[in-house]
Amino acid sequence: MSKIASGIIIDDCGIILTYAKAVDDVEGVKVILHDGRDYWAKVLHIDCVSSIAMIKIEPKPARPLPTARLGTPTSVKQGDSVFSWGSPYFVKNTLTAGIVSAVDRTNHDILHLCLRGPRLEYIQTDCPLLVGSFGGPLLDVNGEVIGINTLSVDLNNSKGLSFAVSIGEIKTIKEHFIKHRKVLRPMLGFVLTDLNATLIEHLKETRPPFPNVQGGVLVNDAPRSLPAFAAGIRPGHVVVGFDGKPVQSIKEIVTIMKNSVEHDGSFGSFELMVIGPDDNDYKTFTVTSKEWASRYAVV
Repeated sequence: MSKIASGIIIDDCGIILTYAKAVDDVEGVKVILHDGRDYWAKVLHIDCVSSIAMIKIEPKPARPLPTARLGTPTSVKQGDSVFSWGSPYFVKNTLTAGIVSAVDRTNHDILHLCLRGPRLEYIQTDCPLLVGSFGGPLLDVNGEVIGINTLSVDLNNSKGLSFAVSIGEIKTIKEHFIKHRKVLRPMLGFVLTDLNATLIEHLKETRPPFPNVQGGVLVNDAPRSLPAFAAGIRPGHVVVGFDGKPVQSIKEIVTIMKNSVEHDGSFGSFELMVIGPDDNDYKTFTVTSKEWASRYAVV
């Protein structure tokens, strides 16, 4: 049975990003451009976590390939007008319109949709997505790619619940594909929750003694077999500093970790400043990261 998806050309040498589930475990991938030109493609790399794959076609020198313009994560705002471009059910060059329903949506926010694994950032939109649209670009009003569409939810005939992997994630995935042939994700091995004033007040009432903090990131769990526990991190600790920087959110921690992978693919160590529930004293721990594995639902 044939599979269909959309994609974006990111380099005029023929590098394309597309929907992983359409090119995984297939004998051949045929690419048809918007102007009707067709090519056979080679599958280079697949990332099952994000459902993004990199494939390559061999362009003819006399006919250069058009390439997509990639936007920036900071340019995306809730309420912005956006467009999805793809080929639903083989209907080429189909453009649908919508708005950004939410930014910085993560798979951890929508676990009930079975998006598990390491933290990924999505843009939620109300653009209709059909079979063949996945892997296609989410565009802003300037025609720049701000995401790649990978998920649409149809529960009880509800519509308008679509998700695109954000452009920040896409750029990281692209760089890792090129440098390491796969996406490398460091993991420390703990389950975290962002703290705010309301949650802190609640925890002080329900979990005394709770650390005397104004913010930070709470450690909910630290499995014994993973690096964080081995370094001394325990449930109840509040992380207030990470790699020499003050932190107030999981996003800040994950961003630092993502940018830490060395050119040779090795993982480094991180210095965590935490405050514990017992003595309200600041402590520093050094945690050596390891590569994330699919059996772990931790940071």
